[in-house]
Amino acid sequence: MQQHDRHHNLLERSSIGALVAQIARQFEEGGVQDARRDAEILLMGLLGCKRSELYLKDFSVEEDFLKTVGNLCQRRLKKYPIAHLLGIADFMGLDYEVNPSVLIPRPETEVLVTETIRLMRRKHGEHESILVADIGTGCGNIAVTLAKTFPESKVYATDISKEALEVAKRNAQRHGVARRIHFLLGDMFADLDGKVDFIVSNPPYIPTDDLEHLPVEVKREPRASLNGGFDGMMFHKRLIRDGAGHLEDGGYLLMEVGIHQAQKVIETIEANPSWRWHYTVSDYHDIERVVVSQMRLSSRTEDTAKSGDYGQVDY
Repeated sequence: MQQHDRHHNLLERSSIGALVAQIARQFEEGGVQDARRDAEILLMGLLGCKRSELYLKDFSVEEDFLKTVGNLCQRRLKKYPIAHLLGIADFMGLDYEVNPSVLIPRPETEVLVTETIRLMRRKHGEHESILVADIGTGCGNIAVTLAKTFPESKVYATDISKEALEVAKRNAQRHGVARRIHFLLGDMFADLDGKVDFIVSNPPYIPTDDLEHLPVEVKREPRASLNGGFDGMMFHKRLIRDGAGHLEDGGYLLMEVGIHQAQKVIETIEANPSWRWHYTVSDYHDIERVVVSQMRLSSRTEDTAKSGDYGQVDY
């Protein structure tokens, strides 16, 4: 009991910076990866501040706050994801509600969305009406980001999980775009009528046999959001096979892929006559993370394309 009290007295006397260091030390000893980052994220979430403010503002550290921090630290040491502890995850500068029914947004998916935004601007501009389908929307981070970036766009967000769609709807309301996102409960394209200009997807891509080797905290996320079948490409193959039927002439399919999957996905694209060309975009670790393909053009549109309106992007 005395040790417990002494620990809390020490925290009371400490600055936020020292508190971060103490939490990070506990996390490191408990085998938590990126211990200091998690310590900062935990305190930022509880204090409602940005990282730049964490060390600059004079936050009052009360006993109840320290107890809350201590309880959450214990759960993190049991390998509960930090985003689940806070109920919030950041994606491209926006906060999203998350819970165990949705996949936690990753930095890799920011590469997918950034490339989608670049192509949408290149082809349509920000104030032109664009139709987009986000297949497997999860918490809605892709759909919401695109809807906020393109105020004239209309986004269809599909998911097979009712619980995930409820989270996505709340996130769309949270960020003021609920009226422009149409949420569809169903398996991939099942309830998507008509055609769109862009199909974007971060599908499950972990091979089934690899799931048991994932870190404990990742295993706490929905298995259906991770399991990509025996080769990790089950959903990519369906996107490639069925996507062209839901795209306008010259429309784009953008997919996030796992490590060492890009070239195999490209082979599947090349074997399908619906697709005209493709390229990849690498993430921050120089891993090919996004595969982009354009639907083959009709003969009428092909004549227009010769002027240079369409074609592979140079990097």
